[in-house]
Amino acid sequence: MNSIGELIDRLQIGRSEVARLCGVSYNTVYKWCKGLRRPKPIHLKKLSKLLNVKMSELFKIVYGE
Repeated sequence: MNSIGELIDRLQIGRSEVARLCGVSYNTVYKWCKGLRRPKPIHLKKLSKLLNVKMSELFKIVYGE
């Protein structure tokens, strides 16, 4: 499966807009994309809707479970 960074980069919006929609900083989204940090569950819910990916699939991508 793809990494969260790959999924975010496929969107037609930039990382700044992803950050705004998730209520986090651009730096936080950058760290998610680079695998330096994992989104908190509240942000996974927002990302799930934004990326059009089921929460269970996104959880597997992010936490490898």
